[in-house]
Amino acid sequence: MMTDWKDIFRKMLAKGGYLLRRASVVERNEQWARESLALARQGCPASIASVVFSCDRAMQLEAFLRSYREKVAHAGQMYVLYRASDEGHARSYRELRQEMAASSLAGRLTWVEERDFRAQLLDILEQCPCRTVALYVDDMLFLHPIDYDVLKEVDTTRYIPSICRGRDMRYSAVLGRPIDLPDLTASPYPPLLAFRWNQYRELSDWTYPLGVSGYFYGRDELLALCRRIDFRHPNSLESAMQAYKDVFASRLGLCYEKAACCCVHANRVQTEVANADLGYFTVAELLERWQKAERIDLRPFDGLSRAEAWHLKYTFEPRRRMPAEWEPQAFVQLTWPHEDTDWRDMLPEVTDCFVAMARAILRFEPLVVVCRDAESVRRQIAAPQEAPLQFCESASDDTWARDHGGICRCDGQHLAVCDFGYNAWGEKFPFERDNRITAAMQQAGLFCDRDYVDSLDYVLEGASLESDGQGTLLTTESCLLSAHRNDLDKGGVEAVLRERLGAERVLWIKHSYLAGDDTDGHIDMLARFCDAATIAYTAPAERLPASTVQDPSSGEESARQQASLQALEAELQALRQANGEPYRLIALPLPDAIYENGERLPASYANFLILNKAVLVPTYQVPQDGMALSLLAEAFPGREIVGIDCRVLIRQHGSLHCSTMQYLANTK
Repeated sequence: MMTDWKDIFRKMLAKGGYLLRRASVVERNEQWARESLALARQGCPASIASVVFSCDRAMQLEAFLRSYREKVAHAGQMYVLYRASDEGHARSYRELRQEMAASSLAGRLTWVEERDFRAQLLDILEQCPCRTVALYVDDMLFLHPIDYDVLKEVDTTRYIPSICRGRDMRYSAVLGRPIDLPDLTASPYPPLLAFRWNQYRELSDWTYPLGVSGYFYGRDELLALCRRIDFRHPNSLESAMQAYKDVFASRLGLCYEKAACCCVHANRVQTEVANADLGYFTVAELLERWQKAERIDLRPFDGLSRAEAWHLKYTFEPRRRMPAEWEPQAFVQLTWPHEDTDWRDMLPEVTDCFVAMARAILRFEPLVVVCRDAESVRRQIAAPQEAPLQFCESASDDTWARDHGGICRCDGQHLAVCDFGYNAWGEKFPFERDNRITAAMQQAGLFCDRDYVDSLDYVLEGASLESDGQGTLLTTESCLLSAHRNDLDKGGVEAVLRERLGAERVLWIKHSYLAGDDTDGHIDMLARFCDAATIAYTAPAERLPASTVQDPSSGEESARQQASLQALEAELQALRQANGEPYRLIALPLPDAIYENGERLPASYANFLILNKAVLVPTYQVPQDGMALSLLAEAFPGREIVGIDCRVLIRQHGSLHCSTMQYLANTK
């Protein structure tokens, strides 16, 4: 019995809610219907894969990906199909790929260098395990937050989501004239609104259901359609898709109240089909800016309407960021204790601890030791001759390398070490010699492949900042707003962090009290990024199993600490990632109280150090050590967890992370 494909297609159209008006539509699309039905997969997960097309516009693609990362919740896999016309543009894409490898999109980005656009797009559509595909172009920017969990539920046989439309779309940039707004009504997928693509007969953006700029289609249907048409690049793809306009126009469109994204026309690259040249910058001008480590500033576009955004001229800012600790490291710095420091009364014990840290670090990566006498320290460490151990002889006041060491930043693909001012947490202790150590390391040639940036006019300790490597910094108000450091308000501090470290967001913690701490609440004793979506933190006592918690004393100090840690936990629970999703939180146990001369010491498991292939964790010979090591092993799969006895370090009110400073590897 022969299959009646016309009948099948009619049923498919009816099920999809199409308004079938002409038999010719069925005749023309008979093969497409056969292929769509053959491709249909009942077990395909309800998820969205995105495909973005780019040609010679790495800078605009970077801005699109950054806005996508910040505005799209529950985003899935993203395929980047890109083309470079010469070596300069090819290099810019290579650099962008390296930078994106350090972002939260890294595991979800698949880069496909264009050789045969049609064949490679078909290959992407055949391989991506999703029900829905979103199409984008590289000059788009997201203006408002959206949630893919809402869009993935849309029945694409009945609706065509187009997130670059909204009530604010009353002017066509392509047609160069005002356009009528269709009736927008409630849809089964709030907050999305429904409209009819065929409400008006004349051509406009509201009667154009097939495109590559923010449209969502069923994967199987899009694949079958693309197999039936001929195209070479995005322009001709969109043009060829119009052969099926009659079918798709009978569906309903979906949009947001305000357009979630739009094309911001800066230049014209895809010229195989004539289109308007609406831009301000040539591709060559943007490439030159990229090569100067600049990027598009997204702040002026945030929250704009489409009418305001599409013709807004780009402004630029340094392509700058503070790397995350888990990124590849070149070496770790230790500043060695000696008899003229506060360690003089416990020098043998603290030296043993530093030897243990040094040997543990050398198992995984190079170590640089700042000290007064290199040969003496070399004998103490007793490392093998081939060990990657270097020394920088320099005078020092103390050993807290995290605070007097340099802070790394990335200027595009170029590395820099910022030498910020250090004043021993508000001139509480001697600091002048420590404040000269980073410059001494520069003079010793330890930063030969990176710039040295003199930032001594601003006091900033490394332990006061946590970076996710993507522009978000976590810090405490008690530290960065203290008058005995810089005497700036939040706005002033954020301006400095943005200008010098590329901070896009600063997450402020109000509750930072830890008994025994003398740094005004360094974040590295309280809450630490394990990856861009995960924070490990020092939890209040009641968050842990009773068998691992020592009964807190009834003293005022313990009660204050407990209240502060409870409030800290609530603050962390309220924090959101740039895309609006909550952080995954890992509650680290609070070690049993350790006292010396009646003073409680600041023991914390959050003071761990991330190395290239390991995590060094402070231990205190208390029952909670095992739980902390186990929790951090889950947080850092693939890294060896190494405990270091740090009881002596907390006698001077610091711990393992406080004693070390890592320097980013140059992977260019």
